[in-house]
Amino acid sequence: MEFLSRTQVISALAAIGLALYVLDLVRRRRLSEEYSLLWVVASVMVAVLGVSTPLLRAITRALGIMYEGSTVFFFGLAFATAMLLHVSVKLSRLGQENHALTRELALVRYDLEHPIVNDVDFTLWRSYAVRTWPTLVVIDRAGTVSDYLVGARDDGALGGRSGVPDPPLLHRALPGHRVR
Repeated sequence: MEFLSRTQVISALAAIGLALYVLDLVRRRRLSEEYSLLWVVASVMVAVLGVSTPLLRAITRALGIMYEGSTVFFFGLAFATAMLLHVSVKLSRLGQENHALTRELALVRYDLEHPIVNDVDFTLWRSYAVRTWPTLVVIDRAGTVSDYLVGARDDGALGGRSGVPDPPLLHRALPGHRVR
């Protein structure tokens, strides 16, 4: 019978502590259940591998790795890489949703009803020489560019929210436009 070394006991206690901390974060709604399952499974695996020396040795031999510590390090690195990739995918999706919500907010804020183009491949972006996001290109009824509004603005330049009865930029482009 093998006794557990101090390192094995510390790693097992640390893994159990991490699992309890993750469950506490879920309980306080600071971490979603989607991520908590991954963290709890990873911490339980670390605890099992830390306590079960024969299992760790068997996995190390099966993978062709020389040292048990390298096996644990390999699995930790693989887990961290997978989590970073997963979070990157989520952040990319949230960024796209944020852009869509920003466009919708601008339409509501300025009380405009006009077509919005989702220029995924930046064709229109380049053809109008747009260099900053957000940029509003105002095209009049004749189809010519009337004006550009660069950047997020809240000074009444578009929607008349600052009390200006006829916003100058929209009045030049759309003489009949009235803010409700």
